Amino acid sequence: MLKEALRVVLTVIMKNHVYTFDGEIRKQVKGGLIGLKLTGVLAQIFMIWWDGEFARRLEILGIVQRMNERYVDDINMAVEATVTRTEI
Repeated sequence: MLKEALRVVLTVIMKNHVYTFDGEIRKQVKGGLIGLKLTGVLAQIFMIWWDGEFARRLEILGIVQRMNERYVDDINMAVEATVTRTEI
């Protein structure tokens, strides 16, 4: 129930943002709402999910992460070198 309520609220907010430009009121067509704190929070939540999903996929491929650090949208990553079967 809470999940659905949050989905509805976030959808309404993200699809109904208006702003002014050159003295004209406009509706945001796509993308995150620049200047809205909610946009930054949603981006952080998404990036936490993305980091976990990326790590899971690397693990499936047998690639070992030695470091994965993030600051907002900057990523520093170190992984072990891999070789292909033709190089063995």
